[in-house]
Amino acid sequence: MTVPVGPDGALAVYSAVGDAFAGRRIGFGRRRAALAANFARNRGRDDEAVAASWVAGLLAEIGLLAGPKADKPEGEGALEEAGPLATADVALHAAHLVAAIPGLPRGAADIVRWHREHDDGTGVPDGLRWDGIPADAAALGIAHAFVAAVEDPEEPRDATEALFGIAAECGRAFRIELVRAFREFIASAPDRWDAAPEVALPAPDRHELGTALSTITNDTIMGGPTPNSSTTITIPWTPRLDGVTSRVATELGLDRDGAADVKSLIILARVFFIVTGAPA
Repeated sequence: MTVPVGPDGALAVYSAVGDAFAGRRIGFGRRRAALAANFARNRGRDDEAVAASWVAGLLAEIGLLAGPKADKPEGEGALEEAGPLATADVALHAAHLVAAIPGLPRGAADIVRWHREHDDGTGVPDGLRWDGIPADAAALGIAHAFVAAVEDPEEPRDATEALFGIAAECGRAFRIELVRAFREFIASAPDRWDAAPEVALPAPDRHELGTALSTITNDTIMGGPTPNSSTTITIPWTPRLDGVTSRVATELGLDRDGAADVKSLIILARVFFIVTGAPA
């Protein structure tokens, strides 16, 4: 089949690409998205906020495509090993891309930008603290930590152990009342927390995404200090990128045309990041 894949369209591909570049199992982002969305629903958030949490969970690590490390070998924990500054850049770039995709729920980009902030102000990219961190972003940070713990390839934790580790970070990384609500939510749905949320979700295909991102990059080039309609962007295609394309296409059950779509989506994101530069 070709993209779109399932109910999420090209977003599912970008989620899987983010998983691959972060050195994670394909499907990590989808579980993170489901957990964030279901937790949002449990907290009484409306449909748009639930959908925003879903999209943010899917795309939280697509910003990894912005940096030179996107061309380097895979490795578990690649994002964390890159250090705090690189982690901040990943969140900023991912939020920049999410904001550029038309039709996504309001607030999704902000959730992506701030899901790595810490309650004590030591997080990134903006050093927000306490109630200055939007609750949905803080909740995605908790969801990310939980899924990372239960899927840790070296020492996977069960839900109880994962929750214990999160509780230990109360008041530093995570907001106390949100952790309390999260523990109650997991206890109420121990086998259903990663079920697809029941909410209308956007599903742009490759062509919709391509049109939106290409328009922005072209406008950036033409509107720059020295507009140049003949500007050419070259994306070196490395064995690393080939490996990610093949892995994502295989895991998502795509045929050769689908693999070509995965490659096109990777190129689109890389060009977008290169042309538009680092967001503020």
